[in-house]
Amino acid sequence: MGGLGHLAGELFGDPGAVHPRSVQTGEMKKWLEREGMARAGGPPEEFLNRIRGDVAKWKKVVKEANIPMAK
Repeated sequence: MGGLGHLAGELFGDPGAVHPRSVQTGEMKKWLEREGMARAGGPPEEFLNRIRGDVAKWKKVVKEANIPMAK
């Protein structure tokens, strides 16, 4: 399996056209579990806030650990 884009392409023909019902398929549930993820729903703003929070969290970790950024 080639990842989420591959699966979306197989399900919908367009890797960018992931429909909310796609996470209900058995194959998608297995893929999410293998990747250590869980299904979630909600408005796009909630997702955006989650991503912003994750970026801020890991940015701080990288800075405090003096991890060099790849160029």
